[in-house]
Amino acid sequence: MECPKCGVYNPEDRKVCWRCDTPLPKPEPAKKRNPQRMSQVWLYVALAAAIIIPLLRYCGSMVSVSGQ
Repeated sequence: MECPKCGVYNPEDRKVCWRCDTPLPKPEPAKKRNPQRMSQVWLYVALAAAIIIPLLRYCGSMVSVSGQ
């Protein structure tokens, strides 16, 4: 972590800068991903594909039939 005042690197476990004694900000914990949320997104993508692909095939076959 770099000191916000002097820019010197400090290890993550330090509370104050070793050079200028400025209090260092607390590191923010990384956000955890919600696996249930990701499965819901994939479910919606699969559902949309299951609706759109047959619809496009049907529309494509209508064009070839009406073109004859």
